[in-house]
Amino acid sequence: MTPEGQWKSERNLALQHRASMRDYTKPGVYMITLSTNGHKPLFGMLAGGCEENAYIELSPIGAMIEQAWLGIPDRHPDIVIYDYQIMPDHIHGIIQVTHQLERHLGEYIRGFKIGTTQAYRDITHRAYMRDNIQSGYASLNQEQRDRIAKESLWERNYNDRLAYSTARLEVLRTYIHDNPRRLWLKRHNPELFVLRRNITIHTVDGEMVFSAMGNMFLLNRPHKQTIICSRSITEDKYRACMRDIIEKAESGFVSISGCISKGEQQICRTIREKGLPLIILMKDGFPLEEDPHSKYFKPQGIYFEACAQGQLLLLEPKRDAFLLPSIADAVYRKAPSAPPESDRYRFLAINEMAIKI
Repeated sequence: MTPEGQWKSERNLALQHRASMRDYTKPGVYMITLSTNGHKPLFGMLAGGCEENAYIELSPIGAMIEQAWLGIPDRHPDIVIYDYQIMPDHIHGIIQVTHQLERHLGEYIRGFKIGTTQAYRDITHRAYMRDNIQSGYASLNQEQRDRIAKESLWERNYNDRLAYSTARLEVLRTYIHDNPRRLWLKRHNPELFVLRRNITIHTVDGEMVFSAMGNMFLLNRPHKQTIICSRSITEDKYRACMRDIIEKAESGFVSISGCISKGEQQICRTIREKGLPLIILMKDGFPLEEDPHSKYFKPQGIYFEACAQGQLLLLEPKRDAFLLPSIADAVYRKAPSAPPESDRYRFLAINEMAIKI
């Protein structure tokens, strides 16, 4: 593994599946996400003539998935289907576990996957038979039979999120029902959702290399401002700082920030809610290049909307950018003993990069 890969592997591992301290036999409300093997669009296709009317028109396989998902309580009365959204290559389902389960929740999800995989193979088998008969062949050859028998519908494992409050539950419900609209935006603005690797940005102090997603043309805008707010800033100074930053943003400045302190996060959120251009420097935000899911990455929440509107650029510095001599010198003037791998060093380095960009 590369140094950068080692640097980010623990974060990626933590994001993959589920909470290690959670007892998944206990009652609770969960959003389960299951993806097709290879992210094949087997469940349907995007339909609707515009963003607001976007929906998923289910295929026969998608209809089978819907029926099987809604049928889970018939087999397991302690699990209630709260909500769901089927997408072309995955399903989001919100379930409620009402009583103590005999087994880990994952075992019940596994049973759903096994049952639907068998049904998928049956549907695929019938489709092959129909096509072969129409072509003058009465049956499948052995190679075709073997391929159907081994073909998996789902990728390994699943992802879940815990709805730990009513407010959180509503956030998850809104998110899954907004998926078709988000897919419509992504399909109609593909260049803004491409994860680009090894993008070089030239500054007076040297070159910095980033991974990037969003509107690259924001880097060429002539007027930029850096958003840096100390955690120790007074309330009055913070309000004055916000007013000044928002005023400049509304006059055409592109704002650049690492969104590190709460003050910086709030200012950046305000900028985004106003639909103003923003460049975000991330300490570690994109999947590893060798991660098979990296090509499906997309920003979340208001950042997704900002990407679709061309008003956002996400930049993640490569490891060498943190060690650029001009960056390191600036950091050590403020934190002489901070190790390069520490959050303190990296936060200060990101602020310096924002200034130089």
